[in-house]
Amino acid sequence: MNVITQTKNKVVSFLGITEERYHEQVWESGNAFALYYTEDDLYARLITSTEAYWAWFENQFSIIDESFLRIHTYRGSDPSMRAALAELWRESHEPEQMNAYPNSKLIRDSYDTMISTVITQSHANTHY
Repeated sequence: MNVITQTKNKVVSFLGITEERYHEQVWESGNAFALYYTEDDLYARLITSTEAYWAWFENQFSIIDESFLRIHTYRGSDPSMRAALAELWRESHEPEQMNAYPNSKLIRDSYDTMISTVITQSHANTHY
């Protein structure tokens, strides 16, 4: 089992959430981060359509989860605290809270995808 999966399992157990809820949060946060980072809806949609982006983002998400667990596990998994901890966990993945920057290869690859898409759409809209 890889580190990302181990961390996910710890978070799911600690917060008492489902794996589905965990993956929904990854999806929501990943899309929100792409829009926040690119400041452009089209570019955000294109970058999130790549496997490379999601591999990078899941790694960043896991790093934040590891930090969250280090900070909050001392409180134990008291069921009365789970809702508050789940909210703190969700907030820790808001784009403004993330200290993450995609590497240059990811940006280059997504830029190439964007240019290719624009050219394809341009050719499709050209009438001869």
